[in-house]
Amino acid sequence: MIINLNKLMDVKKMTVDLTDGRPFLYFLFQIDETTPRYNRVNGQYVEDKNGSFVMDHGPDFIKQGPRTLVYVGQTKNSIARIYEHYWTGTKGKSKSKRNGVKKFNYVRFSKPLKMFEFDTIRQHYERIIVRRYLPFYNQASKFTENQIRLIINSNGRIKPLELMKPYNINVRDMFEAFKAWEIEDPNYLNNQCDTPTSKMLDLTGMKYPDKNIKNKLSYFTCHGKKFKFGRFIEDVIIPYHKKHRQAFREFKNKLRFFIKMFDKTRHKEIKIKTKNANKNRYVRNKVFIRDRQKIYRQAKKKINQQEMI
Repeated sequence: MIINLNKLMDVKKMTVDLTDGRPFLYFLFQIDETTPRYNRVNGQYVEDKNGSFVMDHGPDFIKQGPRTLVYVGQTKNSIARIYEHYWTGTKGKSKSKRNGVKKFNYVRFSKPLKMFEFDTIRQHYERIIVRRYLPFYNQASKFTENQIRLIINSNGRIKPLELMKPYNINVRDMFEAFKAWEIEDPNYLNNQCDTPTSKMLDLTGMKYPDKNIKNKLSYFTCHGKKFKFGRFIEDVIIPYHKKHRQAFREFKNKLRFFIKMFDKTRHKEIKIKTKNANKNRYVRNKVFIRDRQKIYRQAKKKINQQEMI
C-alpha cells in the first residue's frame, strides 16, 4: 500500500465538518522518523529521506515487525470514534475495551458514502478493504496459530487471503437482499439461497437424530422475531447465498489440501478425531444408520434402473 503523506491529517491538527452526517471510511497510520520515505521518479518509488510517500507492505508473519497502516474503520461520528480509538485502554470506560488501537498519529478520511436505508453497506466496504490490506489492529486481520503455521510452512505459497472464509457478496446482492427482507419475500430465499444438504439426505429424507441441519431459511429468528437486516446478512445471506455456497465449498477443499501438505501433525490429529467421532456416532445410531443405508440403496437402485430405460 502506497501512502501519500500530503493527504493525511496529523491527529494534533485534525479538521472535521460536523455538519456532514454522511458515513465514511477512515484509515489510521503510525508514521515516525524511522519510517522509510520515498519519492516518485519516472513512475518508480525511490527511497528519499525527504520524500512525500511511505509504504505499508502488509503483515509479516515471521518477523512481526511494526506496520504503517494500523486500522481501518467506518463511522458517521468522526470525532467521537477517533477519540475513542486514541484513548482506548487509558481513560474511563475505554479501559475495558479489547483489541483497541493503541498507537497512531495520522488519519485519512475517505470521501463520504451515500446514505442508504440500510447501514450494512458501510460494513461491506470496510470488510473488503480490511481483507485487502489486513491492518494491524483490525479483528478481521487476526490469524490463528494454525493459520500462521500454514503460511510459514508453505514458504509463501499460501497467501493470507486464501485462509480467510470467502466473501463474494457485492453491493447489488445486498440491495436485492434488503428489498426482499423488507417485504419478507419467500421467493428470494428459494431462488437465491441454497440450504445445506447431501445426496444421502435428498434420497432418504433422513438425518442423524443428533445432527442439527437447517432445512428452511427464514426472515425470523427461532423465537419468532424478525432479523435485523445486518444480522440477516450475517446469518442467512453470507452462509447460504448460492454463489457464496459454491465458493465456501471450494475454500473448505483447498483448506484440507493445505493442511495435508503443510501441517502433517494437524492432519493426523484431524484424521484420528474424525475416526473416533464416526465410531461414536455409529454406536449411538446403529439402528438408524442401518435403516438409512437400506433406503438409500433402494433409492439408488431405482434411479439406476430408470437411467438404463
